[in-house]
Amino acid sequence: MEGRFLQGKVAVVTGASRGLGRVMALALGEAGAKLALVSRDKNKLAETQKLAKETGAESEIFIADVRDEGQVGKLGKDILARFGGTHILINNAGTAVRKNVADFTLDEWKLVLDTNLTGAFLVSRAFIPHMKAAKWGRIINITSIMAHVGSAGRGAYCASKAGLLCLTKCMAL
Repeated sequence: MEGRFLQGKVAVVTGASRGLGRVMALALGEAGAKLALVSRDKNKLAETQKLAKETGAESEIFIADVRDEGQVGKLGKDILARFGGTHILINNAGTAVRKNVADFTLDEWKLVLDTNLTGAFLVSRAFIPHMKAAKWGRIINITSIMAHVGSAGRGAYCASKAGLLCLTKCMAL
């Protein structure tokens, strides 16, 4: 992305504490967006915020577990209070447990589905009203090639990403 074409926009990035979430947040910040950096890891988010500041981006850290409806509701209110709205949402928070389906505990299955799929639903639901109010918005859900193929030992992950892909299509309609 070249230039500061996102000046005046607010971008929320879940899973911004590392990896793709960090890189996407920094790119949005370099393009002029104000950043709402979301994760459960305050220390790693502080690292992302420091890197964002070095690029001249304005950012704020928000600690939330995307699996928790109450925390996500508070997140929406806190970001609205801090930035006055939201224009871009990247649902990037995710996790994986690698084992055969028959070996999964229900808690492990729920961890993956609740983080990768339910979390994206909860966060989207919280921020869609902000985007509608602004009459402008973009939601980017990070799925995987695993949404299209199966893989031994990755049943929950594949199921969650396939579900997220279909949720994305439904939200687009």
